[in-house]
Amino acid sequence: MAKKKALGRGIAALIPEREAKPVAKENQGGLRELPLDEIVPNPFQPRHDFSREGLEELASSIREKGIIDPLRVRRRKNVYQLVYGERRLRAARLAGLKKAPVIVSEFADQDMLEVALVENVQRRDLNPLEEAAAYQDIIKRGASQEAVAKKVGKDRASVANSLRLLRLPAEVKELLCAEKLGMGHARALLSLPNKPAMIRLARQTVRQGLSVRQVEKLAGIGGTGKKGRKKPTEKNAEVERIADRLRRVLGTKVIVNYKRGRGMISIHFFNDEDLERLVEIIGIK
Repeated sequence: MAKKKALGRGIAALIPEREAKPVAKENQGGLRELPLDEIVPNPFQPRHDFSREGLEELASSIREKGIIDPLRVRRRKNVYQLVYGERRLRAARLAGLKKAPVIVSEFADQDMLEVALVENVQRRDLNPLEEAAAYQDIIKRGASQEAVAKKVGKDRASVANSLRLLRLPAEVKELLCAEKLGMGHARALLSLPNKPAMIRLARQTVRQGLSVRQVEKLAGIGGTGKKGRKKPTEKNAEVERIADRLRRVLGTKVIVNYKRGRGMISIHFFNDEDLERLVEIIGIK
């Protein structure tokens, strides 16, 4: 029987950068120069969106100062496969360079994906959906959400919430990538029970320029769930602040009923996948 992945270790601590990248065995040659036409892209590269304007700026810098940070490659038959540094490689070609400084290392396919992801995350080069897709690829290869979180130096809740973005309808994903919607908007939309409802509210959000808090209220995340409440006391305000923090962390509707030091917290979910996600974030074994 396959062993069930471990849950419930809590929020993963940040790890030193030296642990974030897989260990690679260096070739004896160390730093060298290679012709650019012998270097091919990393097939596991999680990043697909490269700004033309940004590449032009980097190409201008490379023309003046050269490539300061060497590319990392691995040998594959008659070519060298890029491990990371694709933006520099593209800019070098744009600048008209014929050669680039590289470090040749040995990497397994799994390491190729992980090290490219870590480098992009550290540089904040990925859009939210590229990052989520990369997490999913690593998990499909046998890693847990907690293991992925450790590799990229984030907590498990962040990884779990990132993976949820893959459930968004295609139209909403396009709005997110175009930065017409923010991550907070996307998380609020995901609390809705179906994709048509997500699309409708996403369109309304863009059309009316709604804030995250407004979208949360329209999606039913905001509020305590009680009508006709009397003027809030200082204690009630504190409870509501706690409820709001829970809603933002869990990305779903949370109702906190409080009276004289006792009460109940209700956490809403909309399907089995949503329940599993909440279990991952809360850390239940």
